[in-house]
Amino acid sequence: MLTNEERIAAMHSRAEQLEKEKQQKFARRMQVSSVAAGFVLVILLAAFLSDVTGRLDTDGMNGNMNASILSDTAAGTVVIAIIAFMLGIAVTVFCYKIKRK
Repeated sequence: MLTNEERIAAMHSRAEQLEKEKQQKFARRMQVSSVAAGFVLVILLAAFLSDVTGRLDTDGMNGNMNASILSDTAAGTVVIAIIAFMLGIAVTVFCYKIKRK
């Protein structure tokens, strides 16, 4: 038979456990939604930038393989590279967190 003090201690222990589980579920939802928002943002930016870079003037290149990073139309390429790098970081962090759980 449990005493009243033991019952109260068990009740408080269970309440702490439930609160901890609730916080973990919230943190997990926030992580998944953040990664999903990041993916959507990257996809939208890539679609937008592909449209922008498609309208750029490329007549100055004359079909040569110039160093595009040094040309005037390199802004789209650089921005897409930065976005791809950020996406790689997001995927790496997401996979690391999944493996850690």
